[in-house]
Formats: sequence, structure tokens, C-alpha cells
Amino acid sequence: MVKSLTYHISSTMKTAPDEQRVRTATGTTISRSHKYGVGKEMGQHLYVHRTCEDVIPQERLAAAKKCLPKNADYTIVKYDSKAGSVSFIQSPDFDANPEPIVTDAWSVKRDGSVTLTKGQSDPWIYHHKWTMVQPDYKGFDTSASVERSRQWTSLDGIDYSRIGKKSFWEKNVLPRMSSNKKGGRFAANLSAHQNGVQQKKLPGKKSTKDV
Repeated sequence: MVKSLTYHISSTMKTAPDEQRVRTATGTTISRSHKYGVGKEMGQHLYVHRTCEDVIPQERLAAAKKCLPKNADYTIVKYDSKAGSVSFIQSPDFDANPEPIVTDAWSVKRDGSVTLTKGQSDPWIYHHKWTMVQPDYKGFDTSASVERSRQWTSLDGIDYSRIGKKSFWEKNVLPRMSSNKKGGRFAANLSAHQNGVQQKKLPGKKSTKDV
């Protein structure tokens, strides 16, 4: 389902505005998919939040949805542009957690066969979740999410082949973020992210902070 988290890099295509992209310590650029306009591209795979699933070829998406169990609920849609398969992935803390977890997923092949992959005790996590939604998405503060990406990708020595696992991320990267010289700024942005989520869950109440 999700084997490693390496990110879509575009050096020849038109780049997004600075506030919508992140340049890492190694000089690579992370942005929303240029081909689809939104989403995280990893090779032939596109990951989008369900609010943006209309960027996936509609005939293929509709056919895959018909094969889902009636009780299937999902947060993220993964599209394999070569194989034509579509996966419907649960990420229950997508809005609330800066690095949301991956739980159950249904993968629908082009022939209509369905495979259920259950969530793991040490789950995979998503990074740069802002790429999977539009800038005006209301579920969380997308600006704070972009800033978080800038902060941790500025660290050197990140093992990108292993940070997809929650346990490795929490043991090897999060402590460095909190002790980084930008730690104060990171904490402020994480607070803004969480505050933004809380305020969106409480309609009618206005935040006293600029999130």
C-alpha cells in the first residue's frame, strides 16, 4: 500500500507559488501535483483527500467505487495511473494530526477485484498532508502544515526511506524538531494547527489567535 515516502519532484514543470511549495535541505522541491493540480505524486501514484477525488479519471473512479463494500469509509484516495487501480484509505486523524496515520485500505484493481489491507500496530503515516488538499481546505490550517514541512525538511541527515513508519518518525525526527533552533517557531505553528482544527469543530466560536 504505502512502502516508502519519497516525494514528487518537478524540475522541468511550472512551479507553484513559494507559499505552496517547500524546498528541502537537499535542494529538492515538494509541492502539490502539477499534473493534477492537487495531490501528492509519488512516481505513478497520486494521493488526494476525498474532497479532491474528482481529479482522478471519473470513469475509473466511479467503477472502483461500485466495488467497495457498503460499509467502507475512506479519507484518502490513491490512484495508480499505470495499473489503473484505485485505493480507498482510512486516515481517521487526518485533520487533527500533523502526520496522520494510515489504517484500513481497500484496493480495487481494474478488473474489479478488491483487496483489504488492515492497519498495522506500527502504522504508516503521511507527511506533507497539505499537498493532498486545496489551499482553502477547512479541515486544518494548511499554512501551518506547509510551515511544518519546511521545518522538518530543513534538518540534515533525515532517513527518508524510514520516516513513513510512526515509530521511527517519533523516535528519530520529532525529538530533533523540538530541540532544533526553530523549535519555538515549530511549537507555535503546531499550536496554530491544532487550534485551527478545534475552532473548526466548534462553529460559532471565534479564535483569539491568528491561525
